[in-house]
Amino acid sequence: MNKQNAFFLFLAVLVVFFILLVGVLIAEGQGIAAVLSFLASFVLMGVGFRLKKKWNTQADQ
Repeated sequence: MNKQNAFFLFLAVLVVFFILLVGVLIAEGQGIAAVLSFLASFVLMGVGFRLKKKWNTQADQ
């Protein structure tokens, strides 16, 4: 497993953690924290997509 794949695996695990945390926080009645957790997962997904696009365009050149 190269560095890029390991990094994307790490990002994916973090996103899954934050999505699971949303459910737990909703069950606990922590609405604001659930929204923040959802936003964190959304931002991490965006970072992953942006990095993948950047690295793919660099590999094509």
